[in-house]
Amino acid sequence: SIPYLDGIKPQLERVAPVKTIGLYTEAGEPYRLAVEATRELARLTRRQAESEALIAATEACFTETRQKLAPLAARPVYIVNFLDPRNVRVYGARSLFQAVFDRIGIRNAWTGETNYWGFSTVGIDGLATASDARLAFLEPMPEGAGGTLTESPVWNAMPFVRNRSIMRLPAVLMFGGLPSAARFARVLTRAMTGENGNG
Repeated sequence: SIPYLDGIKPQLERVAPVKTIGLYTEAGEPYRLAVEATRELARLTRRQAESEALIAATEACFTETRQKLAPLAARPVYIVNFLDPRNVRVYGARSLFQAVFDRIGIRNAWTGETNYWGFSTVGIDGLATASDARLAFLEPMPEGAGGTLTESPVWNAMPFVRNRSIMRLPAVLMFGGLPSAARFARVLTRAMTGENGNG
């Protein structure tokens, strides 16, 4: 697969040398590649101490959030973006969010197929497969979608709606590196435990 921004590489190369470091490749999962990318950037910029501190802080964040979430880990969680009132992007295998789930002890409710970047686009009714699941959705919510959802019989029939198991999360960059992975762990933990605070 061609890296997402390779199309503008010729223009950037007019200004300075360009190095492409991909987090979504056939070589492995995004978090492991993000750690490798952090070390590669550190080597190029001679910031090895800072990169190792960032890696250690990210791992510490995962350890802390795993401990906090241990009592709540029995129920799986869907992580989605709403595309419109009827369709979502749901994240699973190969996504950065799945890599974080694996490290903080949370089971993903989505076990279906995903694309190269770790998500599938499905209708809301496609999320009815796990009766005990929670739904965590990432902002932003498309304009007007909230009101349309509350009027939808399909939405109101979803187990997580009936069980009031829905969490709103602030935006997190799905293609991000270690800061995005740690932010996702923190905002999910705050939503699941009822803590307050910003990512």
